[in-house]
Amino acid sequence: FALADAMGQMDVPNLTAAMRGDGVVIKPDESLLPIDAMYEDVAQNEQKAMIAAARTNFASGGAVYVFAYPRRDSDTSVTVPLSELGLSQPAYAWNWREHTGELIPAGGSLAMTFTSGWAYDVLLPVGADGLALVGDASKIATLGRKRIAALSHRGQLTATIAFAPNEQDVELSGYAAGIPVVAATSGSARLVHYDSQSHAFEIRVTPGPAHRAAVQITLRRGGRV
Repeated sequence: FALADAMGQMDVPNLTAAMRGDGVVIKPDESLLPIDAMYEDVAQNEQKAMIAAARTNFASGGAVYVFAYPRRDSDTSVTVPLSELGLSQPAYAWNWREHTGELIPAGGSLAMTFTSGWAYDVLLPVGADGLALVGDASKIATLGRKRIAALSHRGQLTATIAFAPNEQDVELSGYAAGIPVVAATSGSARLVHYDSQSHAFEIRVTPGPAHRAAVQITLRRGGRV
C-alpha cells in the first residue's frame, strides 16, 4: 500500500522538484523528522504547529530543510529558534515557496508564515567568508548530493555540481555579503544577478567532463556591502 497521485492526475511540478532531468532523486542526507521540541509538545498535547527538519551535511556547511504546518485553525505562523535547529552561527533563511531570503543573526529565530496550510524554508549557515550557497532552488532538497556533490568554505566557497546527461545548465542561488566573484575550474559559470539590498545572488553553471562542474565563489576585493 502506498499513497500516490491518482491515475492520470500526476503532479509533474512536484516530481520535477524532487529529481534531476534523468530521474535521479535529489534528497537530503537525513530524513525529515520532528525537531526535539515537538516530542514534549505532543506529550503535553499542546497542539502547537508541527516543525520538522531534514539535513544535507558537508564538512563545512550544509543545509537544514525546515517544514512546518499548523495544528490549530487559529495559527497563521510559527517561530523557531536557530538553536532548536542545531545552528549556532548566522544563517541565511531561504523561503522556498517565495524564492526570497533573509539573514538571521546568531542566536536569532526563523519566522515562518503558513500559506495553503504549510511553510518551507531552507537554512544555510553563513561562513566566515560571508557566503552561503542555497543550491538549486528549483529542487526541494536544494543542496542534495545528487545536485551539489561537494561543498566547502575555506576562505572561499567551492562547490561541485552534478548534472544529468540531458541537462545543459543549472541555476544556483545563494547569499553574499558583498558582490560575488564567480569562477569555474571545470565547466563554466557566470553571475546572472546580485541584489545589493537582499544580498541574494544567482549564477548559471554549465557542465564540463563527466557531467560535472566545479565552481569557486569569493567576494570582490573591497569587502562587504
